[in-house]
Amino acid sequence: MGHNPNAKSRVVAMVLAFFFGAAGVNKMYLGFWGWGILRLFLVLFVGLVGMAGTANGSGTGAGFVNFASLGLTAWGLWDFVMLAIRRQKVDRQGIPLR
Repeated sequence: MGHNPNAKSRVVAMVLAFFFGAAGVNKMYLGFWGWGILRLFLVLFVGLVGMAGTANGSGTGAGFVNFASLGLTAWGLWDFVMLAIRRQKVDRQGIPLR
């Protein structure tokens, strides 16, 4: 079996998942654009809610922001672990990761 030049790197996907997984950058790298964009919008939404609560001085939404941030971070770390233990073996096109 030869090397596929279109194969994505597992190491690159893991680094992206570890540092930018909450924003879905690793998913976009692997071709899962829908999931990646959804997570990016969620991160932006949570950030805007946090800024709005801070700007008006009420602190409203702080619990939501903390909970959502924790959830998004856990989602990114979950992707990292799934890549590390080789549970995710292919990209969106079905090409095995190298």
